[in-house]
Amino acid sequence: MAAPLLGGWLMTQVGMASVFFVGAAAAFSAVGVFLAVLSYRHGAAALSTW
Repeated sequence: MAAPLLGGWLMTQVGMASVFFVGAAAAFSAVGVFLAVLSYRHGAAALSTW
């Protein structure tokens, strides 16, 4: 619910490029959290076997 509102606000206030910067930051954060949870729950060896 918040993502379309934030994207629309950023696009009107700052420009279209800001939407992509925020999206890229969210994607990299999600990948980092995924890898951290994977290694925490299954050990560091899970990163190479997954």
